[in-house]
Amino acid sequence: MVRNLSTSSDHNVASGTSDADPLLPPNSQNVEEASAAVLQPNDVPVNLLSMELDVNYYRPLYLAALKGDWATASKFFERDPNALTAKISVLSMTALHIAVCNGQEEFTEKLVELMPSDALEMHDLGFYTPLHYAGMSGNIRIAKALVRKNPALPQITDIKGYTPLQTAIFVATEHKELVWYLTKVTKDEPPSSPFTGRWAGELICYLTHAGFHDISLHILQSYPNLSTVKDTFGYTLLQVLAMEPSNFPSGSRFSFWERLIYQIVPADTEAPQFSGLPISMQSKTHVARAVLQWLKMWLWKVIDKLDKNILTMAAKLSPNPQLSTVSGAALQMQREMQWFKAVESFMHPAFTELRAEGKTAWHMFQDEHKKLLRDGERWMKDTSNSCMVVSALIATVMFAAAFTVPGGNDNVKGIPIFLQENSFMLYAVSDALALFSSVTSILMFLSILTSRYAEEDFLRALPKRLIIGLASLFIAIAAMMVTFGATLSIVLNDRWRPVSIPIILLASLPVTFFAMLQLPLFIQMVQSTYGRGIFRPKKLW
Repeated sequence: MVRNLSTSSDHNVASGTSDADPLLPPNSQNVEEASAAVLQPNDVPVNLLSMELDVNYYRPLYLAALKGDWATASKFFERDPNALTAKISVLSMTALHIAVCNGQEEFTEKLVELMPSDALEMHDLGFYTPLHYAGMSGNIRIAKALVRKNPALPQITDIKGYTPLQTAIFVATEHKELVWYLTKVTKDEPPSSPFTGRWAGELICYLTHAGFHDISLHILQSYPNLSTVKDTFGYTLLQVLAMEPSNFPSGSRFSFWERLIYQIVPADTEAPQFSGLPISMQSKTHVARAVLQWLKMWLWKVIDKLDKNILTMAAKLSPNPQLSTVSGAALQMQREMQWFKAVESFMHPAFTELRAEGKTAWHMFQDEHKKLLRDGERWMKDTSNSCMVVSALIATVMFAAAFTVPGGNDNVKGIPIFLQENSFMLYAVSDALALFSSVTSILMFLSILTSRYAEEDFLRALPKRLIIGLASLFIAIAAMMVTFGATLSIVLNDRWRPVSIPIILLASLPVTFFAMLQLPLFIQMVQSTYGRGIFRPKKLW
């Protein structure tokens, strides 16, 4: 029996280290066979044959918690009840930690029922409890199951002194329902004292950054002192509000109906009663996502300690070798805006308002890109002017062709003579299509010429109009040539029937030339505007 092996020499036999995966150490097959031969159904593994043996022993339970396989896990617990609270990974995580990290809701609920309440307070190597991980993932169903079993969980802090509520506010800002719930069940009691302690200013300011103003107001009604407390960056609640004009009606560009709704709908400052709410669908969250979120938060800290904002660096004009990879000043301006917005999306709202030399990152972007903005405006206007001339000519010709049909009209009823011919129907349809497409193209190019040409317009508005304008112009040219070919076929059909073949070949030449000249620019513009963007995320699992 393993529990009877207690000599130090046995422990030294397997004390070597390995660079391989801790879940799959060298000679893992031999270790598993040895453990199967030594361990009996009621044996509890002890750390006498090194951590490698324990990891391999718990590997089936680890995988079951990872996948939510309760059937396998329950059999493991029946054989070894101590596994309910055992550390089964190299990060000192229990089966409950692993299940919560991966969003295994049913597995977690069943496991919580079997565990003693105090076991839910166990932390891993990062000093995170299962409720901390539920806060990271935004899974309210799991959070409720944990708190029901142990109401003291919301008060337990990690190594930094963060409660699960603070963790949820910092990491899972898109899960407002969970933040509301944790606010409701968290008490201002030592040692954490989340509403009056060390991180109280951080909590209220981050809530405001996230736009959870109703939750902030709910907390302020009980703890009014938070209105003047500063966070680690030296900001108070009012300063954070002032940094974001969109928090106020005057700073938001609402339409008439939006302003009307804003004034009519009352603000609800009371915490919702979660007992009557349906459980929303929660996406499964892997450990990697939580780790990346925490890394992002610590990156903010590093940036602040250096008076050097990464968004300020993104506001700089890219060097010529990078700009030259994109053709056209307008597309270059679009790429610069995409890069700035992509970096801004990774930043906390507080950092977008940090000032260097009295300027925010956005003001620096405007200063750095003044010349490129003018060049982009000139390029857009020149392109639109040239294309609009062609569109106007096509519209004029196609409008006249609608009233001067080939063969003329019947003198009695005014009906076209060749109305029953198939080629005449092709003529009529293509003429209408050419007219409508050319008019659409004119309107798109006209909207480009009358645009305000702000930096944000180059991100999507102007390229989208140019894409529609070029596509409409291409359709108009193609339809015009079809109209011309149908007209010649009607006129020359009695004289020379095979005339349609050379007509089609000749009519396709200008369409082909136009496509060859404009298609590369068109494709590049579509990819740049509607493509996958600057950053292309890869799946980690």
